[in-house]
Amino acid sequence: MSKRKAKAKSKPSLQEIISADVPVWGAEDIGRVIGRDTAATYHLIYSGALDGAVKKVKGRHCGRPSKLIEAVT
Repeated sequence: MSKRKAKAKSKPSLQEIISADVPVWGAEDIGRVIGRDTAATYHLIYSGALDGAVKKVKGRHCGRPSKLIEAVT
């Protein structure tokens, strides 16, 4: 039996995420898009600053980069 090493998935670059405009999942990735750390992103979500840009789906936050950037600018 041979053991194979699993390739580690690398995260797409921020530019790739923004240009593709696919939903980003989780406060950490949302924070990458809007330029905030995870704690600040949670604060923005729960204070209502990102209303309309972020939804909670099955316990995880998600949003499209175009709407997220529009909400913070």
